Amino acid sequence: MLQQKYYLSPFLRFIGVSLVILTLSRMGVAFWLNERIEGEEAWLQILLQGLWVDFSSLCWLLILPAFIHCLIPNQATWQKYWLFALRCWFVASLWLLVYMELATPTFISEYDLRPNRLFVEYLFTLKKSSACYGKDINTRNNTVKYSDWAIGEFFKQAKQSSYWDNTIFIVIADHDHDNSPKTGALVPVDRFHIPALILGKGITARQDQRLVSNIDMPPTLLSLIGAKNASPMLGHDMTKTVLPSQERALMQFDKNFGYLTNNKLIVFAPEKAPQAFNYDAASNQQLATTMTTDEQLNAQAHALWGSRAYQKGLYQAVKLAP
Repeated sequence: MLQQKYYLSPFLRFIGVSLVILTLSRMGVAFWLNERIEGEEAWLQILLQGLWVDFSSLCWLLILPAFIHCLIPNQATWQKYWLFALRCWFVASLWLLVYMELATPTFISEYDLRPNRLFVEYLFTLKKSSACYGKDINTRNNTVKYSDWAIGEFFKQAKQSSYWDNTIFIVIADHDHDNSPKTGALVPVDRFHIPALILGKGITARQDQRLVSNIDMPPTLLSLIGAKNASPMLGHDMTKTVLPSQERALMQFDKNFGYLTNNKLIVFAPEKAPQAFNYDAASNQQLATTMTTDEQLNAQAHALWGSRAYQKGLYQAVKLAP
């Protein structure tokens, strides 16, 4: 065995150096995205939770060498070669950590989250995908092209699996690649014009041009799997007929809420009176207009119902008699 006073020192030094690197990187990202952080408590939470996540990740990274470390015989030759191997492991691990942290800003810009397991899978599977779109590799077009290839590969394998016969799949987003206003609009409606794919055995291929929102997906999926839907969800079951007057879409842009019907957009923004616009999808123009009290209250109800119902416990599961 290694001498008692040096037994844990390699691991403690590695953990110390790694935590310094990871903490500095995390705080750098926090300062970069400081507009998303509200209050001093949030900064403390980021620091403490970050330390916990980083320490947990380092523990996973050290499981194998720590196990081997306990088994090394108390002989000079064995200890010499093992310490060399341990240094190589620590150096390679530090290079990996530094690389992941350097990749963080670019990864956040594309996916709005820190590099994770999906990032590693992306590196290993990128070469399997089709040729790049254009000469430059690190572009948004290549990200989309890779995603398209990856989704295709997933469904190609899913169709060969036993669960394909009794599973409904949905591929959907919440906004497009650039969720920023181009016209100074309170809610850039065109940024929320997204596709949704519903696939599965027995799902007939067709296109639905109706005005639909994400909240319509849960009732629709429940209907497709044959489940009864007795719930307070506001979404429509799109397997059934929905009147044009009932079609609407809900959009959350930062702190602004938009309620869109086929001919009108109502917007609620902090410290501003509710506003209404005639929206033309073809030209993406919003022209100020008026709204009735009923239109305002209906839009406001859609904006507030979910949080109000949850906070006040308005919907409770019914306990059936034994």
